[in-house]
Amino acid sequence: MHWKELKNNLNTEDLKNKILQLAVQGKLVEHDPNDEPASVLLKKIQKEKERLVKEKKIRKSKPLPPITEDEIPFELPNGWEWVRLKDVGYDFGQKKPDKKFTYIDVGSINQEKSVLGENNNILNPENAPSRARKIVANGTVIYSTVRPYLLNIAIIDQDFIYEPIVSTAFAIVHPYNGIFNKYIYYCLKSNFFY
Repeated sequence: MHWKELKNNLNTEDLKNKILQLAVQGKLVEHDPNDEPASVLLKKIQKEKERLVKEKKIRKSKPLPPITEDEIPFELPNGWEWVRLKDVGYDFGQKKPDKKFTYIDVGSINQEKSVLGENNNILNPENAPSRARKIVANGTVIYSTVRPYLLNIAIIDQDFIYEPIVSTAFAIVHPYNGIFNKYIYYCLKSNFFY
């Protein structure tokens, strides 16, 4: 096949999805046998979770059901483990804004680039929409639950002058220590999640 034919028949969206799928499956890089297995990281996360509950930064959650064979879409590399999203991240809860804040709603995400756009509103508490409730921080992954097939997902990748509060239309995942927010982001973008 000549370059011109290949170029004309190349579906970049399919290629992007395939690369994303391989990355999520751990098939794009060589694995170092000296890497800490997931089981060790999950024990550290459990201790962090207990500390955050004790400090009243998060609420104690109900135990999640174990992952069943039917839920496993592919075999993982050695040392990896299947977990639920709440095993690797948490949310900060909700609050009614009581001072000036940065409001992030679904329209704040630049869907093409999956980043926050420039149109975040600075609001006074008396002008807060009723859905302005969810607390986030730098590093938090936000996932729109309104028409989730549109994949309105972004990482809060900046500090704000005024505390950021996001719409209740978002699911919030703030990663525990040792978990990369970009990995969560790419998992949410992959066809394994939705």
